[in-house]
Amino acid sequence: MPGVSGLALNARVTHTSSQYANAANTLKVASWTRTDIGARYLVDLGNDRMLTLRARLDNVFDKNYWASVGGYPGANYLVQSAPRTLSVSATVNF
Repeated sequence: MPGVSGLALNARVTHTSSQYANAANTLKVASWTRTDIGARYLVDLGNDRMLTLRARLDNVFDKNYWASVGGYPGANYLVQSAPRTLSVSATVNF
């Protein structure tokens, strides 16, 4: 990112159109859109060691949707989406 050495920002928008959840096409679930954001920051620790800090926020707007539908013929299932989720990590390379 310009002005902040070692910082990278990212975002992702995923959209799935409406779809049928059963083989008979009688159960239709709505379309959905999910937004995720993240950041990575690199810190040089010297002596060829690098610290990487990461943070990611999935489902920023805490949308409820069917994350998986139907699967295979006759399966007839729906999987609920995960709520807003924050993940953080730190990695040291040495």
